[in-house]
Amino acid sequence: MDFFEEIRRNKLRVAILLGTLYLCLLLAFAVPFGFGGSPVGFAVLALIVALVTSVYLLVTLSCSKGLTMAALGARPPQDAWRAEREFANVVHEMALAAGAPMPTVVVVDDETINAFAFGLSPTKTYVGVNTGTLARLTREELQAVVAHEVGHLVARDTLLKSVAMSALGVIDLLEKTLRTLAAGALGASAAAGSMAGGGKKGAAAAGAAMFFLFIAAALFIMLLPVMVSRFFAHLVFFAMSRRQEYRADAYAVQFTRNKEGLIGAFQKMAEETASSVPATVASLRLSSRLDGRGFLGAIYATHPPLEKRMAVVNGGQPVPPRPESSRLRMAAPRAPVAVVGPIASAPAQLERADQVRKAVLCPRCKTKVPLAIPRPAPATIAVKCPECGLFANIATAPLMSPA
Repeated sequence: MDFFEEIRRNKLRVAILLGTLYLCLLLAFAVPFGFGGSPVGFAVLALIVALVTSVYLLVTLSCSKGLTMAALGARPPQDAWRAEREFANVVHEMALAAGAPMPTVVVVDDETINAFAFGLSPTKTYVGVNTGTLARLTREELQAVVAHEVGHLVARDTLLKSVAMSALGVIDLLEKTLRTLAAGALGASAAAGSMAGGGKKGAAAAGAAMFFLFIAAALFIMLLPVMVSRFFAHLVFFAMSRRQEYRADAYAVQFTRNKEGLIGAFQKMAEETASSVPATVASLRLSSRLDGRGFLGAIYATHPPLEKRMAVVNGGQPVPPRPESSRLRMAAPRAPVAVVGPIASAPAQLERADQVRKAVLCPRCKTKVPLAIPRPAPATIAVKCPECGLFANIATAPLMSPA
């Protein structure tokens, strides 16, 4: 696949998207006032619309990185966990395979299987996975998932999607504003009309009612092209997103030279979505809400169904489900983690005045997990086993008490 051609096309799509956005907004503001007015006034209106929209987009895009990382709860990988070190190595491998700059690696503490990529420029990009991805996927499957996200970065899909989401935000905000103002103007017209009657006050109230009615009509005329633009903009955005996913799947196979890894990861994601994710979490999954099934799903889904993606990766042949015995299940409720005391083999230079070094025993695989508890100690501390991926939140009071 020609990455440079795809990058050129995505940049062109960004320019077309912004041009279409400016045109729609200009029509929304210009239609109520007609095109027969002063050309200077129309030019001033166009300049104001373009300026306000550009400032909004720039502010939104400049804050998008921090907002995205905060919303996901992303953090840097911890060197103490072998799985997270391996993940960083896999990202480095896939970046080399794609000929792309090394992305910043982040991790989200979530037991579901998922991954994401973000970046507005080629040199400031991010690739992240959930901790459930590291615990449940093999290295080949992890490589395929990371290669898929790196493919988004290489093709500049993340830039196009960020600009598209910001543009949709402009249209959504304008629609809500116009809808609220129009409803307020109608309410004011009705209130003024109820006071209309004889005398000067009645005539003034009738005039105010007609004035607010005119304002409401102008706002509804402005609202109509915005609503139509919003509807078609969302359809285009969803279709664009689905197309990007298919293309990123192809990139993943190209970078790894191994379609089985991506198919295996999709199979585990499908099993998790179908049987093992609680209902409170399933609505947040990329493939669990309107994932391309049915009429509405085919229109409003941001990602195609996993079954279709697996079939495309497999050369058009459907992929049979894995045996029931090998399917993923959510772990049982977490058992208490036993305290085993300080690490006897820890080097003396690792001891610091602002932390206490302890170790806990994983109840699943009996691996000794080292801890560094800061001082003052928090009430609880999250622990993850580097061998089996088990999570547990344990109280620090037993750890800090003298043996």
